[in-house]
Amino acid sequence: MQKAIQVITNRKDLTPTQFKILLLLNKARSFPRPIQALSRIEIVITLHIPWTTSFDNLKKLLKWGLIDVFGKNDGMRGRPTKYWQITEKGVGLLNGR
Repeated sequence: MQKAIQVITNRKDLTPTQFKILLLLNKARSFPRPIQALSRIEIVITLHIPWTTSFDNLKKLLKWGLIDVFGKNDGMRGRPTKYWQITEKGVGLLNGR
């Protein structure tokens, strides 16, 4: 049995949490800092959402191509911090294109 692939063509297709995440990541593009992206902890603290809720919604947005993720090592031990940023497709969806 094949899973149906959900295609996001309208802002109305997003949950309120997903929409808030996209708005926040879009705002992060204008931050005066070296990385115009946010870590998961920054998203959780800013939006006041549970850690697992953020994970589920970020994974869905990533699968739909609305956001992108990259790792950045700060020179310390351990795993690199993952940073999430909005894609042009995500910006287009917010702008109604």
